[in-house]
Amino acid sequence: TVLSLTTLQDVEVMPNTKGCKAFCTNAESSLGSVCVVVKRKLMLFDHVGCFVLAKEFMLPDTPDVIHWRGNFIATAYKRSYCVMSSLDGSVEDLNVEFDPRVTRPFISFLKSDELIVVKESLGVVLDCTGMPTRSSLNLSDSAPPGHPVGVLAASLLEPFVIVLQGNGVCVFGLDNDVTL
Repeated sequence: TVLSLTTLQDVEVMPNTKGCKAFCTNAESSLGSVCVVVKRKLMLFDHVGCFVLAKEFMLPDTPDVIHWRGNFIATAYKRSYCVMSSLDGSVEDLNVEFDPRVTRPFISFLKSDELIVVKESLGVVLDCTGMPTRSSLNLSDSAPPGHPVGVLAASLLEPFVIVLQGNGVCVFGLDNDVTL
């Protein structure tokens, strides 16, 4: 359901989205584009007076986390990460697997050509083909003992990555081993 920001009243119900598991927006889109996950379908909507289904892709599994920037949709599945083209639906496996008992899935864009993913106790910075672009961030120092390493949000402020975890905010130096 789409709500009015000023009144929080229903404005529109997006068609065929019952059972939505996750959604995100494309901040770079001038159309107010929204990506919705329903079961194993990825549905891309554009806003042209109302939300209209623009594209639909089948997925190998239902992602737990999605993030969209430009022509790329980053997905976190139960044990791995992928990047999908929003133009043709082609999928690139990032070759990063993790144990969900140790890691909560997280994927986000730091800037147009870099992603951050969480693997075990590391924050791994990659390009859209899965190649590491910078040194890994040690997230274990900031996680409560006995709890999975979890990232709620990450943002780039060169030369630092700011990471929001359940217990606070940590700042990491991107090109060195500095944790502030």
